[in-house]
Amino acid sequence: MKKISLTMLLLAALAPHLPAQPSVTGAVWQLSKAAGQKRLPYLDVPVLKFSRAGVMQGRPRVALTVANPASGPVEGLVLRYDFSINVSTAGGKGVWTVPFHVGESRISRLAPRSEQKVHIYQANLGVQLARLRGTGFRPRALKIRVMAEPRAGDDLALLVREFEIPFEEAE
Repeated sequence: MKKISLTMLLLAALAPHLPAQPSVTGAVWQLSKAAGQKRLPYLDVPVLKFSRAGVMQGRPRVALTVANPASGPVEGLVLRYDFSINVSTAGGKGVWTVPFHVGESRISRLAPRSEQKVHIYQANLGVQLARLRGTGFRPRALKIRVMAEPRAGDDLALLVREFEIPFEEAE
């Protein structure tokens, strides 16, 4: 009996250590279109469309999935994020702009071994697209970078995640 428990203890010590920290595991881009005075429900989209005049067709948001693989709850988790646009000239190589919107979202409690959706709305995107109008640059993609506020013992490789969605000009 002692040999079995000693063997199990040794195997547990030699097993690869999986970080048990909360992290952003995925993102889904969504869009809500206007129908008169009403807003339609958000639907998942593979691209964001804008008109020839550079106007967004709908209201975008990002649904982030935050996971807690630990056996205990996480409290007071802060997610910091920024948005930037990839711009290019017609047929040219694009470049990422400096972030035009920075914010944070708080999760008061994340249950053990669970996931939670966090919705981030981007109100300044229409203003940024309007600023590009008439400059000769076109938006190619939108990117969000998300960082879980670091805590003691966290694996730095899991803290920052990036998610992109391409822009497409509407016909």
